[in-house]
Amino acid sequence: MDKLCYITKQLSRTEKKRYEHYVITRIWHLLNDLEIKPITQQYIKIPSGRALTDLYFPQLKLHIEIDEKHHKHQIENDNIREKDIINATTHKILRIDVTKDIETINKQIDDIITIIKKEKNNNRDFVPWDID
Repeated sequence: MDKLCYITKQLSRTEKKRYEHYVITRIWHLLNDLEIKPITQQYIKIPSGRALTDLYFPQLKLHIEIDEKHHKHQIENDNIREKDIINATTHKILRIDVTKDIETINKQIDDIITIIKKEKNNNRDFVPWDID
């Protein structure tokens, strides 16, 4: 499998989730960096079983969570789940609230792009993604 096939497969995993698909594809296109590997729908083993994160960049140990409307009713559970993921992996989690207007969503995405680029540039151990 080449990078194009891999990336299109990853992006297609969110096609039926409109807001998640919008955010993930926008992040990927704005990032425009084939050295960073994206993984959508990443399972993580946590004490209570397993959790799923929306987007994961393994070289940066960074997860992106897209918070849709239903997350407003499960804030405490999300906080516990996030702490479990961080404790199990020592990874970072960034969140995007898609219940806002598109300008605010895009600003959150822009901020995340800045963070991702900084993380990559400041990581001396960064290894470019090699599909092989």
